[in-house]
Amino acid sequence: CAVQASGARDWYYFVRDIDPRRDRYNAIAIPLDDYNDIDGTDDPADRQSEMWLVINRLRLTDILPYTLSFKSWRSRFDVFRGSTLKGLVFQRDLQDFIEQPGNRLKAVKDFREHSSDWFYAYGGASQSLAGMSVDWTNHRVTFPPGMPQDRQDGLSSEIFRELPQNGWTRPFQVQWLGALADLYRGSKTKIIIYQLPRDAAPRPTPLAHLPWTSVDELRKRPSVSVVDHSVFETLETPDLFFDYIHLNTAGRKVFSPLLADTVKAKLP
Repeated sequence: CAVQASGARDWYYFVRDIDPRRDRYNAIAIPLDDYNDIDGTDDPADRQSEMWLVINRLRLTDILPYTLSFKSWRSRFDVFRGSTLKGLVFQRDLQDFIEQPGNRLKAVKDFREHSSDWFYAYGGASQSLAGMSVDWTNHRVTFPPGMPQDRQDGLSSEIFRELPQNGWTRPFQVQWLGALADLYRGSKTKIIIYQLPRDAAPRPTPLAHLPWTSVDELRKRPSVSVVDHSVFETLETPDLFFDYIHLNTAGRKVFSPLLADTVKAKLP
């Protein structure tokens, strides 16, 4: 399963509920953006938007610890209010349904009947960044001929963006991926952690330099197996990406069987 815009905290609650006896799967493969625990634009522990994804998985006994897992008091207030008064979270859906009940019912019917086909049949974007090269020393990008200037500007900005590293990612992943792994302590299920193909031209030196990463901490658990970072780094080339961070059709065709073979190799 995959849920867009979700993170490690959501995955814990999702997996806990879809496998209540901890015996449904031989393996659960968990992707990480980067083994170096690179921080993004915000603190993952304070993302209120996750509440909309996980609200139906929260039990009464979850409300307080879930609320306290957020950092700012503003986020805690909003999350506690939404978790206890779920109507506040669902009110926009209810308003949309009242305005267009026929359209909403049809959308629900179509999604239930066809969404799995839509996802599995999606082949990815055919565009490619083939011909692009990055000179990290001089901060210069050579783009494929004919690429529009606005796209060149956007890619250059993304490639050379240096976000401040505040140490947010590591404790968040240790807490929530650790909690997920602990669900399977003593079971036959293997937790397999792997690093996704990061982007079309990774930095030669990562932004974060932590002496002890979340992967170092998680691999101490007997249920966890960590895939070597080099396995998917071979895919980090411009010809396999359609933008800076997303694999294109050709990249997906290489990635999917490689992931399947990697997981199978980790099983008894």
